[in-house]
Parts: sequence; structure tokens; C-alpha cells
Amino acid sequence: MAEKSIFGSENLFKELFDNISSGVAIYEALNDGEDFIFKEFNNAGEKINNLKRDDIVGKKLTEIFPGVKELGLLGVLKRVWKTGNAETHPTSMYKDERITLWVQNYVFKLPSGNIVAIFDDVTEEKEIEKALKTSLEEYRILVENAQSAIFYLGLDYKISSWNKTAEEIYGWKKSEAIGKIIDEIIPVEFIYETREEVEKVFFEKGVWKGEVVQYHKNGTPINILSSSIIIKDDDGNPKGRVTINHDITERHIAQEKFFDSELRFKSIFMDSPIAISLYDPTGKLIDANKACLDLINISDVDQVRGFDILDDPNMPRDIKTRILKGETVKFEVLYDFDKVEESLRAGRAGVLYFDAMISPIYSEDRESVKYYLNQVNNINERRLGEKRLEESEERFRKIFEEGPLGMAIINLDDYSISKVNTMLCTMLEYTENELTALKIQDITHLDDNDKDMELMGQIVRGDISFFTLEKRYFKKNNEILWGNLTSSIIRDKDGNVLYGLGMIEDISERKIAEQKLKESEQNLKKSQKELLIRNQISKIFLTILDDEMYAEVLDIILKALKSKYGVFGYLDEDGSSVCPSMTRNIYDKCQMEEKTIIFPRETWSGIWATSIIEKKTINSNGPFNLPKGHIQLINALCVPIMLQNECLGHMLVGNKEGGYNNEDIELLESIADWTAPILHAKLKRKIAEEKLRKLNEELELRVERRTKELEESQRDYRNFLQNFEGIAFHGDLDFNFNFIQGSFEQITGYKPDEILSGAIKWNQ
Repeated sequence: MAEKSIFGSENLFKELFDNISSGVAIYEALNDGEDFIFKEFNNAGEKINNLKRDDIVGKKLTEIFPGVKELGLLGVLKRVWKTGNAETHPTSMYKDERITLWVQNYVFKLPSGNIVAIFDDVTEEKEIEKALKTSLEEYRILVENAQSAIFYLGLDYKISSWNKTAEEIYGWKKSEAIGKIIDEIIPVEFIYETREEVEKVFFEKGVWKGEVVQYHKNGTPINILSSSIIIKDDDGNPKGRVTINHDITERHIAQEKFFDSELRFKSIFMDSPIAISLYDPTGKLIDANKACLDLINISDVDQVRGFDILDDPNMPRDIKTRILKGETVKFEVLYDFDKVEESLRAGRAGVLYFDAMISPIYSEDRESVKYYLNQVNNINERRLGEKRLEESEERFRKIFEEGPLGMAIINLDDYSISKVNTMLCTMLEYTENELTALKIQDITHLDDNDKDMELMGQIVRGDISFFTLEKRYFKKNNEILWGNLTSSIIRDKDGNVLYGLGMIEDISERKIAEQKLKESEQNLKKSQKELLIRNQISKIFLTILDDEMYAEVLDIILKALKSKYGVFGYLDEDGSSVCPSMTRNIYDKCQMEEKTIIFPRETWSGIWATSIIEKKTINSNGPFNLPKGHIQLINALCVPIMLQNECLGHMLVGNKEGGYNNEDIELLESIADWTAPILHAKLKRKIAEEKLRKLNEELELRVERRTKELEESQRDYRNFLQNFEGIAFHGDLDFNFNFIQGSFEQITGYKPDEILSGAIKWNQ
């Protein structure tokens, strides 16, 4: 549908949703709070849950997160929806077939009745808590680089450890914080409990988690989600506490913005470009904005007030049923104003296509519907200009479960593997016992081992604190696994090295993709190069008609293959190899006594002859048996020009620095294949032209010979008439004469000129 809800008509949430680091989900209650439908989902939520907004908006919470009921969050959402009181859902582990993570939710209700959950992925904090309980020293580096503030307090509340994130959140350097009583530098204000209540719970249960307000060094208040764990001595007596604090100031600001946005939405009701109307619980119209009045072409809402939308004949029956069940419904309808002429009294007639969304607005106790909100878009223009778009079936993207990194603990005395996790066993296809029987060198590619050992040495010496290296590992079946290794060392409290810690991410797929991309780029460059050469050669074939063409084409080939010498020739009608290109490229440099560009078959020799006769490509680095005076060759590549198994000629290049490779061979063969049909047509034309030339010469000789014969015959005829003693004349049947000879005047008495001029007619 093309609807825009009132909440989407203004881009008020965009900046908030795009920038807040916490995940935010907005829900609408369904079936009296038994389930909830996703209305909005921000970018951080997508990243935390490995989901796309388009795949979940409009879907049920229990459908997307089937483990939400066991998590306990569904009950919190229902209570907040019913009571309107905000709640914090304690940090809990959510797990289903797709994802496993530790998450903490803060849930509150908007004036519109929608429920907002702001949540954070606290898996890292839980791992740190677990690490602290197991071995503080083993995970010291992880703690130091955690994204939460982590510090240790004695029973006297003095600070004895202070990580980097604590410095960033509170502004106090480690050197300033160590030894100070915690309240001296970051006083705390408990929001929901007193200090005494918190201390009681903490010492009874050994842990406490809740929201507090603390202050930056510059006096700025900070909203903190605090978690403390009691630390005991060997006798089980408390000796201090570890506190993990997460800055949630941004989340509180987000909540305020949500409420501000709700009020702002109400203020834009009347000016919204969407047609909005409001109905009472019985379906009677009580208000409408200007866009709605314009849509039905009236000026005053009093004209339509009281119109019963539930009695509208244009309303589909199933839609009406769903509305009465309290559902928010979206639908398209061909609205016929003539059907409601009496009840609606609109200022227009006929039909229009509408895109509508009707939502129930509940009372504060969520027990009854207080209003129905109807939002309508006129989609008539779109519907008349195109066929109705069928709603595509919803597709869910397959989400691959992201497991933890492969990890190994290394004995730095001999780099033997002392401990591994399950993921590393899965990655390398070894069992744990098999891996712990090996050294790190046994599973490392030889070309990467020296670099790995060099960097480990730098860590042990204290030159660096950790390193990251992309390296190759051998799997059990000897296949290669590319891993992104992050390695560090664990030291005791005196700074002595205990062991090495390696974390490995499988990047094999990325490496394969990079190699394919590289090959693809090479193929593209190759194709572009071949296309450029073809275009250049095509232009030559079209513009140069004589044998100079061969030298021009050869120049392009020599440049493309970075060759010093070359030959481009064809086989003539007699089967001789003709190489016109030699007159430009190598003719003057050749010192042979009898130079020629035409080579009869009986004189053929060398690799070019073998290439033509055997119809195959030959690439040779010599040595070559060359006649005296021949240009010296250090390498040569010869390709026959073939068309339908007939050899038309050959292309030969030579003296390329470094010799010719497979890419050169493929390029020259491609040029020869593409040139073959053009050369064939050109040779056929040349043969035809030569035959025509010979026929013209023979015809000219025949005409010349016949002309001479006629001239000789005419000359003999005239001599005969001159010597004839009687009367000789020539004329037509009407006695018009054009020739009189002999004794005409003596015999007839007439002068020849009188008869020839027509002054005297002979027949008269």
C-alpha cells in the first residue's frame, strides 16, 4: 500500500533512529496484550539482532522472537501496556535457533498507547562478568578494552583499578582515580532505591544491578546502568567489588524525544497532508482535518459529523469485523460516493480509489476503545494509471548463525597448544585432544610462520600489546583456512608472561571473493584491450584498401604485444605466402641477398612455415636456424589465420622482452580469429578484381586488333575504287549518293558534285 501513517508523515524519528546506539522497537498491542506487533525498528536494532526492518515491521513479536516468552519480556510489555508504568527488564539471555545474546530492555508506554522498548546487547558485559568470576588475570586485556566502565573497589570504597572506558565516561584519568574513594570523584544518586537498600541487596545476594545518576569530572550528569559483583577471599569473606557501568544517557534522551515527538504529532493533526478523521467508539464521526474535508469536497466538519463509518456500505465486511476486534487494519477500497449520498452528504459524486488505515485508540486503562483514527490517501490517480500491484509474499532472509571466534591458549615456551574452544575445533575440523597435541607451527602455513613468530616475540618483549595478522591455517584434511588472527599475551600481576591468547576469525570466503574480484578485473581489462584493438583494426580494414593495410594492422599488433618485429601475410591463389607488411617493418633491416615478400610453398621454412602447414600456434624462445643476413630473433610467436579449417595466412611477432606468455597467445589468437573472415572476404575480392582486370586487358587487345583489320580493309577498298576504270558509286535506295568514283563525268556528262549535293536527282 501507499499509505503514510500520521507517525510517518513527518520525519521526526529519523535523526533519533539513525544515530542512537541502543536498539529501539515500537510495538502495538494485539489481543489484549497477549502479543505485540512491530510498528518501527531502528538501525541499531537491526545490527544487534541481525535482522532487517522490512522483514519484521507488521509481524508478531512471538513470530520473530519465539523465545521472548521464556525470556520474560512478553510479560513486562503486557504490564507496561496495562499500567502505563515504565519497567526495566533485567539482563537476561535470549536464545532461539537463530541467535543467542544477553540483552537488557527498558520499556515504557507512549500517550498513543504504543509500547517502546529500548534495548542494549550486553553480551560483552556478561562475558566480562563470567571472566572475572573465572580468572581476573586471564581476561585482563579484555576488561581493559571493554566498551563499559569497569573498576574495582575495596571494602573501604577506594578505587584500585580503572579501565580506559571509565576514563572516557567520567573524565578522570587512571592516575587520578586510583586510591580515591569512589564518592569523592563520582558521587552516585540512586533513582529507585536508597543507598541502604542497595547495599543490603548487594551483600545478601552478592550482585546488584540498577540505574543510577553519576557525574562527569566537568559536572555533567550521566545516566548509568550499573552492575556490581562481590569479590571474596579464599575463605569466602567479601574483600571488594567489581563494578561494570554502561552509559545510558543517550537512552534517556531518546525517551524524552519520544514523548516530545508524540505531542508534536498531535499538533500537526489539522495541517497534515493526509486525510484524517476521528470516530467515537460506536463509529460516529466526531472530527476531521482539512485534508479530509478537501477530499470529500466540503468546507465544514459539521456537515458530516455523525457519519457512521461502521454502517458505510463501502466498508468491506471482513475489515469491519477486524475493526470491531480492536485490530489496526490497512486496506484499499473503490469508494462509491453515490452509495452514501444521503448519510455522508459529501460534495462529490462518483468513485475514487482510497488507501485507508483505521486504528483503535484505547483508553488509559486499555480496557476499551476510546476513538477510531482513520487515515486516507487518494490513490485514484495511481490506480487509474496502472494495474493494482499484487502484494508480494513476504520473504524472510535466511540468517546464518554467528558463532564466537575460534580461540586458543598457547604455551610460549614451545608454542604448543594448551587449550582450544569448540569453534576452533569446528573451523579446523580437529577434536580438542588432537589440537592440544600439536604446536601452533603444525597448523600454520609455512609462508606465514616466520611473521607470526616475529610478532609474538614483539609481544613477549613488550614492544607491542597485541597484533592482528591475516594468515593461513591447515585444516585436518590439509585444506587451507584463511584466518584473521588477533593475538595477545596474559601476564601475572608482576608482569610476567603466563601464556599467549589467540582469537581467530574465518575469512576464507572473503579471501576467495577478493581473488575472484581480482580475476574479474583482469578479465575486464583484457576484454577492454581486445575491444580497443578490434576497433582500431576494423577502422584500418574500412579505410585502407591496398596492401598498405597489412603494415598498419601489424603496427597495432606489435604495440599491443610489445614486440620489436613482426609479419602479417596471406596465402595467394597460387599458395604462396605474401607478406606486404615486410616492406615497412623489416625489409630494410634484412641483409639477405635475395629479399622478397613472396614466398612460394617450396621455399617455406622455419616456425612460420610449420605454423601454417600444421595449422597450430607456435611459441618459441629459440634457438632459431636463420639464414645469413636474416634479422636475429630471440623469441617468436606465430599464429595461423584460420577460417573453416582453411589457412588464409599468418601473424608472427618477435623479440618481446621476457618472452611471450599465455595471455599474449590468447590475445594474438583472438585477433587472428576475428580477422580471418575479413581477410577472407578481402582476398576473394582481390582475386575477383584481378580476374576482371585481365578480362579488360584481353578485351582491349581484341578491340585494337579488330580496329586495325577494319582500317586495312577500308584502305584496300578505296585503292580498288581509285583504280577502277568504269563508274563506281555508293548510295541508298532513294538514290542519295555519298560516294562517286571513276569516269562518271566522262560517261554521263554530269559532275559528281551535282549528284552528291542533290542538285540533280539521279532517278530523274
